Amino acid sequence: MEKIKSAVTTVVSRIIENAPARSLFFCPCENFEGLTMQVRPNSPHFGLFIAADASKISNERIRAVAKLLIGRGLAYLCTWGPDCERVHDSFDFADLEFDPQGTRAVIMTTWHDDESLSEAIWFFVSAAFPDESYEKTCLEWIVAGVGTDKWNESVRTETTKVANQED
Repeated sequence: MEKIKSAVTTVVSRIIENAPARSLFFCPCENFEGLTMQVRPNSPHFGLFIAADASKISNERIRAVAKLLIGRGLAYLCTWGPDCERVHDSFDFADLEFDPQGTRAVIMTTWHDDESLSEAIWFFVSAAFPDESYEKTCLEWIVAGVGTDKWNESVRTETTKVANQED
């Protein structure tokens, strides 16, 4: 994971008193399973933005990755790209399988199929916030590109632009 920026100023940090500083990371992956190898946060909970073309990825593959990431402390998920709503839904179903009794805080999830990449990343970086149970421990916000080097470079470029706008 590549750190893009420490202490990102967000809309949330301007509204919520004593909101902890967020660090923003970029994580390029060649394929969906790469998320399990590359997304390795140090904070107890983390936010994750996935930019991927999921149209050829099975629900089973998505759920397997989701379960692992939920086990690592996923607290917020945004998805973008072709078939991103299905990725979002698969993470929600994996969360139900992970915690069928609903005994822990909600993992917030959103999908952004009708927004540009830049708008979706802006939402994730600037306006997304986890359930209050994760508020103090969700310190790392990770933007993951899943695809070719060209795809991932576009995601990195947009993430950097958005991060620099927030100053």
